[in-house]
Amino acid sequence: MTCSNCSSENPDGAKFCMSCGHALALACANCGTELPADAAFCMSCGTKVAAADPAAPAPAAPAAPAAAPAQVAAPAAAQTTEDGMRRYMPPELVSKLESAARTGAMDGERRTVTMLFCDVTGSTAAAEQLDPEEWTEIMNGAFEHLIRPVYRYEGTLANLMGDAILAFFGAPIAHEDDPERAILAGLDIVREIPAYKAQVKRQWGIDFDVRVGINTGLVVAGAVGSDLQVQYTAMGDAVNVAARMEQTAAPGTVQISDATHRQVDKLFAFEALGGVEVKGKTKPVTSYRVTGALARPESIRGIEGLAAPLVGRDGEMAALLGAFSSVSSGGGAIISVSGDAGLGKSRLITELRTALADAPETAAIPWHVGRALSYETATPYAPVRRILRSLVGLPEDAAAPADAWDRITRFCESAVPGRASNVAPYLAWMLDIPLPEDQQDRVAYLQPPQLRMEGMRATIEVLESLAAREPLVLFFEDLHWADEASIEVVTELLALTERSSLVLLLAFRPRRDEGSWQVHEAAGRDHPHRYTHVELAPLAQEQTRELVAELLAIDALPDSVRDLILTRSDGNPFFVEEIIRSMMDEGLIVYETDRWTARDEVVNITIPDTLGALLTSRLDRLDDATRGVGQAASVIGRQFKYDELAALLPDIPALDGALLELQRRELILEVARIPRREFAFRHALVQEAAYSNILLRNRVQLHAGIADFLERLQPERVEDIADHLVSARQTERAIPYLVAAGERAARSYAIPVAIARLELATEHMDDTTDDDLVRRAYEALGQVKESTFDIEGAAAAYGHLRSHGAARDNSPMQVSGTNKLAFVTGLFMGDRDQGLGDLAASEEIARA
Repeated sequence: MTCSNCSSENPDGAKFCMSCGHALALACANCGTELPADAAFCMSCGTKVAAADPAAPAPAAPAAPAAAPAQVAAPAAAQTTEDGMRRYMPPELVSKLESAARTGAMDGERRTVTMLFCDVTGSTAAAEQLDPEEWTEIMNGAFEHLIRPVYRYEGTLANLMGDAILAFFGAPIAHEDDPERAILAGLDIVREIPAYKAQVKRQWGIDFDVRVGINTGLVVAGAVGSDLQVQYTAMGDAVNVAARMEQTAAPGTVQISDATHRQVDKLFAFEALGGVEVKGKTKPVTSYRVTGALARPESIRGIEGLAAPLVGRDGEMAALLGAFSSVSSGGGAIISVSGDAGLGKSRLITELRTALADAPETAAIPWHVGRALSYETATPYAPVRRILRSLVGLPEDAAAPADAWDRITRFCESAVPGRASNVAPYLAWMLDIPLPEDQQDRVAYLQPPQLRMEGMRATIEVLESLAAREPLVLFFEDLHWADEASIEVVTELLALTERSSLVLLLAFRPRRDEGSWQVHEAAGRDHPHRYTHVELAPLAQEQTRELVAELLAIDALPDSVRDLILTRSDGNPFFVEEIIRSMMDEGLIVYETDRWTARDEVVNITIPDTLGALLTSRLDRLDDATRGVGQAASVIGRQFKYDELAALLPDIPALDGALLELQRRELILEVARIPRREFAFRHALVQEAAYSNILLRNRVQLHAGIADFLERLQPERVEDIADHLVSARQTERAIPYLVAAGERAARSYAIPVAIARLELATEHMDDTTDDDLVRRAYEALGQVKESTFDIEGAAAAYGHLRSHGAARDNSPMQVSGTNKLAFVTGLFMGDRDQGLGDLAASEEIARA
């Protein structure tokens, strides 16, 4: 028997490995669960464990803990443990889980995750009526219908619990739309299970149903357990809320919490259910029943009630309008808009379409939109299919097959007269519409490559015929998410712009490893005279300031609040909107008496969940080693030096390669080489997103490590040392650096910074025996308070100085505190008698 821990061979029947002592295990042939060597039945599904065949190779342990439940999906007769549900898993997820299993690198992380619980209702009563083997067969079939939608939307099956599953959307791989994916998976589960229910009813005569509960929240996700069993899971209050959503859901429905609802309220239709009691919570959790996806979903971006004109894009708009000038005279064009998420590609094109609709020569040009969705990267022709549906007039929810075929044939007769019979069957195949019986022979005997070729030929023929008669705009939105087959179609369409009035309008993120970039390069290389490319850059600071002013008509917006928004957003319009939305949610910006007002005491803004998911999804595309380097760098700060990072990660041999990869992914940039290499995160929020995912215990260790390095080699950087020691929870060790940093800030007239550092130092003065340090801290704090005319604060500081002097029997400290308190009391507070009394007491102490 092969040990799953060290791969050593052991005699059959051995319970522990003779090399490493690891408990030997079998894998259930039905569900893949790892079992003790002497197990007779599977502890998860009840399947009898066959005796090991000495001549057969030992069963392989699951490649990754989280992947094991994926093998539960179908009855053993239908598939082997090896292929199982793994065929439904996204390759990126399989690769990450297998890598983690090999290296043990999947440590815990703090993450905002959307959790989906789904269970089979009525399972206890149904199981009592059947033999355990029969019930196991039924549940295996049910699990396939529960698990397949999870993987369809690239979730992770975390646990399989008898008659229920727990899935994560956002761990270990995050997407910017995980709440939407989870709800879509839940809706697919309750929509697809009735057919299987009917099958079970016919064969075994029993009824059951499923219910789904979903919640979004902060959890610690990662590998947990002991050496005997490890699995990928999440822990935290948010998991309990998700379980409660499932427990209180009606059979056949999807129920979500308010935390999830806030992120998807414009995408689905809901029925409000009121509050649900959750153990440990003082207030009920508001819940909603999802009744379906909206036929015309609204954009989840933007702030309800606030709007701003297009800011800082006049040049880009002029370029786009100029590209359309050839269309009115019958020419074709290729136009693309690229830019990082949130820079305003969709908003710019919306404004372009409005401007064209207002111009007589372009108002009548038809537009057809093929949007690529993030969870359809493996769905062939997804955006192309949307354009064809728009052309044919088929609704997204699909007409009945017969009606759909009639529409396709009528459309082809109009679009390609005399060619409809040769085009319609393949156009129907592209649209995934079943053919009538008398047409099925047209596609039944073609091999997949031939079908693809015929489908593409039919699509191009139709579009060329339409664009030869009148201008036609095909807008491919979010092309960076398009599947390979769609990229191939778009590439073929480039040539149509040379011989028709076709306008290809493409919007994508500038990812050089995506198919959308290949289309961009092909257009520039082969059709430069037709191609107009507009690349969006972040807004300049003045433009960002103008956008904030347009969104928030606040007469007296504090400079500190405005600067905070500008710094955190880095000129990204979407970031600006989400930061403002977050401030509204937290009550930092409120609408009072018909106008917006902001609180002066805003000093920091947490990353909104929408931005956290977007930025984390970028980090999750990195391999584990590179991601770890990025997280370690985030602990140092937005800017970090190479030698600091190298000292923090002495065991990373490929540090240079990881930094190069972070630059290629445009997450960091090199800002200096001389005298030392220095890097910076491109966005402050990217640094914070990387930092926020690190477990607290790991943050403490990393902060302590960088503080040690700076203390040894650069002790003059007192501000950085102080901050890292405080974050490492070594406040006593940080006190001298806090005091020195506060004094330095005071000399530079950085008053708020000086006060913050000195107050933090004085909070822990009982932890130090250095009397000189105590005196410096309180004297500096009192003087800074005086300079801001905070007389009561200054008096308090000097009073504490006197008290510490008395407690420590330190006469100079007492005299200093009493003298300064007398000055403040007598001169600024007007209490002459108290001031003179304090001076007399000070003189007495001094003479003694």
